[in-house]
Amino acid sequence: MFKQLKDLLPRTINKQGYFKEFEAIGVINEYKKWCIENFGEDGLKNLKPRYYKNNMLYISASGAMWAQQLSIKQSNCIEYVNKNIAKPLIKKLSITIVNNAD
Repeated sequence: MFKQLKDLLPRTINKQGYFKEFEAIGVINEYKKWCIENFGEDGLKNLKPRYYKNNMLYISASGAMWAQQLSIKQSNCIEYVNKNIAKPLIKKLSITIVNNAD
């Protein structure tokens, strides 16, 4: 008897330890969509997602003004991302101001 790929894939992903990486990719992709909707392409250039770990999304802001704007909309961002990935993975954003967000 053959097993369907849709039944095997989640088990294989968990076994290999990739599940958390796929979650992180999903969180970052949804954050990028939210950022573009709220701040445009310029906002995404200045508010770059760095990584996701332990229910926290780490963002690098190119200046205090960008950090403040994101801080104001933080709860909206968290709600959007969690809703669009269908489970509450983000509890907080960590915003760091850097000289160059590249």
